[in-house]
Amino acid sequence: MTDTASFHLDRMNEAFAVDGFAVTRERVAAFAAATNEHRHDYTSGEIAPPVFAVVPGFEATVAACAAVVPDELAKSVVHGEQVFEFHQPIASGAVLDSVSRCTGVLAKSTGTLVVIETTSHERGKLVVTQHMTCFVRGVRAEESRGALPPAYEVYGRLEPAQQVPDKFDLDQTQRYAEASGDHMPIHLDEKFARSVGLPGVIIHGFCTLAFVARAAVETTCSDDPGRLRTLRARFATPGRPGEQIVTTVKRAAAIGDSEFFELDSVERTSGRPLVARGMAQVAN
Repeated sequence: MTDTASFHLDRMNEAFAVDGFAVTRERVAAFAAATNEHRHDYTSGEIAPPVFAVVPGFEATVAACAAVVPDELAKSVVHGEQVFEFHQPIASGAVLDSVSRCTGVLAKSTGTLVVIETTSHERGKLVVTQHMTCFVRGVRAEESRGALPPAYEVYGRLEPAQQVPDKFDLDQTQRYAEASGDHMPIHLDEKFARSVGLPGVIIHGFCTLAFVARAAVETTCSDDPGRLRTLRARFATPGRPGEQIVTTVKRAAAIGDSEFFELDSVERTSGRPLVARGMAQVAN
């Protein structure tokens, strides 16, 4: 039976900011190394991989979520969905200002969805918009307010498919935590992870998404990763250190000046889904 709790709905839409985040070659290169990137423009720190976009505003994103979710429920929060809308690439030398706010709290039969919107600007120009959905397991808010992130769907036919194999390293979570600033204990502490019902340390959702993004870039726009306009994912089950994964990229449709691709990632041996019905929008 799902419990009910009072979320801090009065703090919805309260703004949390991280100003003056300097995008250095060292920061970008460290993130690229932590997510096993091998493109020279990423590993050299010249251009940031797509999912690096979470880093400049990460502290604000966490603060916006923590403002609404009661403290005692923090350990029950898991990453549900993620949407990145890229307006321009993030390059070394950029200085970004980010603002996060909670835009939705939605009670469901199995828990509560908390929606966080984060925008990052460079000198007033929009660089990236993010919508993150957090799911509070087993606890329903007393009421719902706000709305879900923009809906998305997979269009038309799904062919041809390309499969990209990859593998999480045994020390993946430690490296990612250092590069991203996400030190949640479910990713670093086996005992703690088991105490909250997990099978052990799990891969960060954003780290998993970085692997999926790499597969999307390699198969759809390797000549120019700046063509990636939107990256969307629904997290199904968490990955584990040492697991082999396979990401499938399927061309879905061409609409206007963009092509759309469906993304799915599974654990290779069991077929357990990690990311389900994700999508990449790529400019022609």
